[in-house]
Amino acid sequence: MYKGRWDLKDGRRDSVPRHFRLVSNTNIYHIMLRGINKQKIFFDNSDRKKFLKTLILTKEKYNYKLYAYCLMDNHVHLLIGDSKHKISNIIQSIGITYALYFNKKYERVGHLFQNRYNSKCVENESYLLNVIRYIHRNPEKASMCLTQDYDWSSFNEYFCNSDFIDSEIILNLFDKDLFISKRKFKEFNLTYVEEYSDELEYEFINRFSDDEAKIIIKNELNISNLKEISSYNIKIRNQYIKAIKKLKGISKSQISRLLKLDRKIIERA
Repeated sequence: MYKGRWDLKDGRRDSVPRHFRLVSNTNIYHIMLRGINKQKIFFDNSDRKKFLKTLILTKEKYNYKLYAYCLMDNHVHLLIGDSKHKISNIIQSIGITYALYFNKKYERVGHLFQNRYNSKCVENESYLLNVIRYIHRNPEKASMCLTQDYDWSSFNEYFCNSDFIDSEIILNLFDKDLFISKRKFKEFNLTYVEEYSDELEYEFINRFSDDEAKIIIKNELNISNLKEISSYNIKIRNQYIKAIKKLKGISKSQISRLLKLDRKIIERA
């Protein structure tokens, strides 16, 4: 689907206490900023333009890479490359600058964003490309409009030689020829692929550990040994898998691990 290599930063992730943020080995992070109590953070296009201007100013200040963004009514997705390990400062600067503007404009006081921003480490090429697709498809997922018709994401900036988005490393993963890579990038972002439809991989929701998921599945399905499911005939096995897939907080990749079944079997069930 794509060509080329993505040069990962050497080194391993240290064992980090739960209350500390993990450090990405690639220095790339999927960030989400959400309005406090899920309130709107954008009321009109001037608000959205101000937020983008804030991104431009913080990029100049901290010299980070921006690979993707999407501005929704009450939250923002950012995909940031931060080789200088200033991600907390970057997000704090973005949040404070925009909140000052917003509070003044709408004559309000107090926090605009949830106190602690959400972040996920991006550690491999597959996750990188699929989280970009996930970010760009947010408006379509929300039934707002088609991905390519949304004015407030980075999708169309990949085709207009924008200086704002650092697109070169991403496009090179598809092909070294720029014309071909842009075509493949467009196809990849606009195509729904069942194999990567497990949105829990990219969303910021409460996830269960494997041990917690085992207990939940056993209780919900009234089964003592999850491994037994793989030995059932296909029809019954798939009925169990479909029931597990409906449980919130358990991803398809996690189901695959727990049942010792190939991910494609979980997808097709």
